[in-house]
Amino acid sequence: MRSFSVKYVKITIIYFCYFMRPSTRFRVFLFVLASIAFLFILNFFIYLTVVKFLSLGATASFLLAIVIFFLAISFFLATLLSQWVENIFTKSLYFLSGIWLGFSLNLVLSFVVLRIVDFFFHTTLFPVFYPAIFGFSVLLAVAVSLWGVRNAYYPLIRNHRLVITALPKFWKGKRIVHLSDVHLGLSNGANFLKKIVERVNLQKPDVIVITGDLFDGGDGDLEIFVPIINSLKATQGVYFVTGNHETYLDKAEVENILAKTKMRVLRDEAVEVKGLRFIGLSYPHQREKKNLIAVLKKLVKKDMPQFLLFHAPTHLDGFSNLGIDMLFSGHTHQGQLFPFGFITKALFRGHDRSLSRLGEMQIYVSS
Repeated sequence: MRSFSVKYVKITIIYFCYFMRPSTRFRVFLFVLASIAFLFILNFFIYLTVVKFLSLGATASFLLAIVIFFLAISFFLATLLSQWVENIFTKSLYFLSGIWLGFSLNLVLSFVVLRIVDFFFHTTLFPVFYPAIFGFSVLLAVAVSLWGVRNAYYPLIRNHRLVITALPKFWKGKRIVHLSDVHLGLSNGANFLKKIVERVNLQKPDVIVITGDLFDGGDGDLEIFVPIINSLKATQGVYFVTGNHETYLDKAEVENILAKTKMRVLRDEAVEVKGLRFIGLSYPHQREKKNLIAVLKKLVKKDMPQFLLFHAPTHLDGFSNLGIDMLFSGHTHQGQLFPFGFITKALFRGHDRSLSRLGEMQIYVSS
């Protein structure tokens, strides 16, 4: 157990009150308020559907309302508690509230279909046993959610062959492993990272690139990950750039943890490896006005192939115009849950997952 951390007060209270501009404060406030309202609406829809299709009485409906209210606020509550006290209870609540968050979205989609079916049968003479179709819709949401949890904890390995113009002879047939958005912390612990490292090392990579959000914004004991990260094996090195979640943590703490690893952290810098140039752009910190294109312009060297590491697949036209051959990114999670994948596809112009191309630049976005 640890006491209420000063770091937490700093990044949530002092930062919010002093360091944000009034316009930014207002936007953040609106975003949080909208998120809470959105979750309450979703959970209220679940409540109404359960009461309707199971024909619950007054007492059962009241008890369900209490449960649904708690579930609606559980993720926000778990996030606050995990920053205050870290123990098995807060970790479990954080994990379970996250599961409910995903499951509730799937349940809402399933219940929407249920209500469409209900409307259809009300306009026909076909008899229907509502508890049965209600049970089927719940089981469908459970199945989809379990599949999502499995994918989250047992990530897939995708293999792609890159064709790079003027690739040095040394790199022909070599292997690069790309990791992104591992989100180590309260949810994904040491055992999760060990499995990732084992699977990566089995690929026998020549280079490993990690494009940010290695750590989550939920803090936790990050020290335990250092020896596991250091067990990553790549003949030509492990290269890392920060993501937005690293900026949510205390900057000094993140730098301290990174300094203990064997990773080469690329902080707006480039390194040449056997005729191949790896360029890393750090993710902008809070309130930092960073001209990424201007920074990159100082780092490019067009007489050799250039691989860029940046957390989010943004500024694509600018990166391409500067002669980048390959961009490695993450960040999008492909929308995380259906149907948000349609949103990320629109926001990132179709470059929100897997391998794609923009002009002469190839883009790989890990989902």
